[in-house]
Amino acid sequence: MINHFRVKTLGLEPVSTLWAPGQLYRLKVPYTYLWSPGLIPKPEDWGPEIDIAGFVFLDLASSFKPPEELTKFLDAGEPPIYIGFGSIVVDDPDKFTKMIFEAVKKAGVRALVSKGWGGLGDDNTPEGVYMLENTPHDWLFPKVKAVVHHGGAGTTAIGLKCGKPTMIVPFFGDQQFWGSMISKSGAGAEPVPYKSLTADKLAEGIKQCLTDKAREEAEKIAKDIEEEGDGAKNAVTSFHRSLVLRGHNSMRCAILEDRVAVWNLKNTNLRLSALAAELLVEKKKLHWKQLRLIRHNEWNDFEGPGEPITGGTTAIMGNLTGIATGIGSVPFRIAKTGKKRSRHEEKKRRKSEEVRRKSEEAQRKRDGQANGHANRKPVDGNKANGHVKGNTSTAQTNDHDKNQEKQPSSSEPAGKDPTDNISDSKAPARGGEKATQGYEMAKKTTTGEPKAQNEDANKEHEDRNGDDDDNYSELSDDPEENAAEQMGRDVGEGLGGAAESLARMPMDLSLAIAQGFHNAPRLYGDETVRR
Repeated sequence: MINHFRVKTLGLEPVSTLWAPGQLYRLKVPYTYLWSPGLIPKPEDWGPEIDIAGFVFLDLASSFKPPEELTKFLDAGEPPIYIGFGSIVVDDPDKFTKMIFEAVKKAGVRALVSKGWGGLGDDNTPEGVYMLENTPHDWLFPKVKAVVHHGGAGTTAIGLKCGKPTMIVPFFGDQQFWGSMISKSGAGAEPVPYKSLTADKLAEGIKQCLTDKAREEAEKIAKDIEEEGDGAKNAVTSFHRSLVLRGHNSMRCAILEDRVAVWNLKNTNLRLSALAAELLVEKKKLHWKQLRLIRHNEWNDFEGPGEPITGGTTAIMGNLTGIATGIGSVPFRIAKTGKKRSRHEEKKRRKSEEVRRKSEEAQRKRDGQANGHANRKPVDGNKANGHVKGNTSTAQTNDHDKNQEKQPSSSEPAGKDPTDNISDSKAPARGGEKATQGYEMAKKTTTGEPKAQNEDANKEHEDRNGDDDDNYSELSDDPEENAAEQMGRDVGEGLGGAAESLARMPMDLSLAIAQGFHNAPRLYGDETVRR
């Protein structure tokens, strides 16, 4: 992930996964850790470039108004414990909730249980338990006896700031680390991973958090956090302390000292800010060609292999891996394309069936209207006369249509009945059919596809494109036309990657061997080897 960001976003070379993790330590890059030294003191072997600034907090309590039910619960008895897992989503929230309720009962405490993102809680909440919605921790934690949570850095910090004994149920990441540090300090219970958690273990951890020793140690850490001051201010101070603001390599502008220098005058040590350079160029004291961009700190962590043997071996292995990856990716690419095409064909089939079904329903509706018109009977003389007139008009219309049918239009091929494109039905009913066709055509696209169906398909296409990179719906309407072309492209891309690695091998090998010979004197202590 880091290399993808370096290459695609920053335009830098990728770093080695074996070499990169120790870069900050080797290069002595200034670094600030945001935790309390009262919980984890700075190790003695860490250099002066590393600072421990303390926890950083947000003030959310001042703007929070608690619901009346929560206030009543807090006032109804002794302070409860807090149990919550924030944004963690568990596999079976109902089962997990029942386990929490059972542990609370065994521990004999009142509890505030946060629903969180995992959707904890059900309709059978036992007495002495209150299901919390989203509530700021800096408002809530001062009102509880102890806290049980997943061990996120922020939740851990606010719990300790409030002096609350803590039990951590780690799920992943740094959560196990925070649990171990709290247990080591004595300010809470041993961490119990989520997969190992039972009602008995949770109840035991809660009881351990309620001991006098855990409370005293947690209050001691809270006092240290208070004495350390504002962690955010300490972090800013640490950041500025690491900047070179005085001396020969000062980052300050030589003229406007309250601004950072971004330009260096060629062949001199004169450093200029953007504003100072602009003013000097405007006054024709300097020209832009005389200025060079400054790099105040430059860390060069890769100087090539230590000697030629490992350098050459690494270059060969790297290129062979690239060749194998390119060739091996061909069947994978072909299989992926085949999967796209199958899903596309399935989608086309369903879509075609839906269009045919809609068309048949519309045809049945038109036939029903036509039959109803033909079967209508007169009730009185006037209506009968009107009906006869209507039939006469219809007959005249039919005669007119027949005359038109005998003379094909210029847009229809000779010998073809134009009505073949309108309907398979032989029912004449022209007057009602034309009105119905106008209504039906208003609901269709220019290609005859129902608009509702077309809109649904477009929406599905957009949704799938947003969630799936396959974009299988972008294949042509007739996949057979581009199957060979697509397969050829897949083969070409895979073999192209292999060919690129093969072509690079001579250059990479010669460069690695040359760098290895260049760096080899360092193996016996020669410090004159230039970078």
